[in-house]
Amino acid sequence: MAGCASPPAEPTPDAPQELVIAQEGVPPAGDPDPPPTDFVDFPTVEGLLPRDFVMEEGSGDLKGYLTRFYRVRSQSGPELEAILKNWKTAKARIVQVPQHNMMIITETRENLPVLERVLEQVDVVPPQVEIEARVIEILESDGYEYGFELLVDRAPAGNTLLRRYGGQFNSNSFLQSLTPSAAPYQGANLNFASVGEVVEKFGDFEFIIRALETEGYAEIVSSPRIVCRSGQKALLKTAIKLPIQDFFLQGPNNTRITTRYENVGVNLEVTPTVVGRDAITVDVKPLVSNVVRFELSPSGGIPVPVIGERSAATRVDIRNGELLVIGGLLDRQVRTDKRQVPLLGNIPFLGKFFGSTDDFEQRTNVVFVLRIRILTSAEKARRARAIPLTRGEKVKLQEESSDDDGDEGK
Repeated sequence: MAGCASPPAEPTPDAPQELVIAQEGVPPAGDPDPPPTDFVDFPTVEGLLPRDFVMEEGSGDLKGYLTRFYRVRSQSGPELEAILKNWKTAKARIVQVPQHNMMIITETRENLPVLERVLEQVDVVPPQVEIEARVIEILESDGYEYGFELLVDRAPAGNTLLRRYGGQFNSNSFLQSLTPSAAPYQGANLNFASVGEVVEKFGDFEFIIRALETEGYAEIVSSPRIVCRSGQKALLKTAIKLPIQDFFLQGPNNTRITTRYENVGVNLEVTPTVVGRDAITVDVKPLVSNVVRFELSPSGGIPVPVIGERSAATRVDIRNGELLVIGGLLDRQVRTDKRQVPLLGNIPFLGKFFGSTDDFEQRTNVVFVLRIRILTSAEKARRARAIPLTRGEKVKLQEESSDDDGDEGK
């Protein structure tokens, strides 16, 4: 049996309203006028039911109970149902209608007002919170490397034990400059050689020193901004997808290779909860990850990255608009590569002229600066989202407007 509903012409706030069901092809009894355009402060369309109305069950196990058709305003229906279960009676029934964002509540005449008062308190727009984050990554690097080339060639007629000697221990930067299409070596070349009578007495002597010292500084700043509801987790992420290959041995000469992706970068989780009018409880979880080095996979022999992580977790109470600073996520990498001639490279001071050394140090410091603001109250947020006001809120606004007009007249 299908039909439409027509609310009473003059509903009263206290008495429940009856629902009249009309049969197909038979006009409903009563006032033939269309439904009012403002039923419980919500516009209705002819042929559609108003937002909230109540009818009495006339049969079944719930005979005499009242059924309230409640259109959800701000929260989700399942969340409201979980709350109402704490106050409803044992035989009460709550049905969700998600396609219409509605709940159908069947409850006793005495307990239905209790559930309505609960809905008035919890089904409101929560405060909106704006999170403005500034991520500052300070990168400092120092590098020092040197190498040498030595050639000693004495005359064959000379009476000497060591007639010819040569050695090459160049730095990595110089070796990289020798590759095709590479930039020239960036560093200093010092060439010492023997000339004149020195060649006749001690032979041909040529010694080249190549040295390079580097120092770098970088500051990487990211300024994301996001708006979320009070109590909702906000995720701020600045990262790259790093491909990592995994090897699986399925049998003799049968290896399966899969590729997965890991996030490498900055990850910040912020959960603000408004407490009172001007206080905010903030749960913060920053995470910084980077590639430390590469190691050969034991199964496939392919270099795989080693990822290092720095993280922190805290809960603090701040005032509206205050700054929250999280620092101290330091990372220091030191690497030294040394190559030398056996025995000769261990001679104090002189041993430096029989080897090469590459020193590298990098320091990274990440600082998070957060400013969290309460954007609006529940009433302002509801007005901004064009959500209709309740009857009490509308009366209050009219009174405030009248008071303002009176003050201006004075």
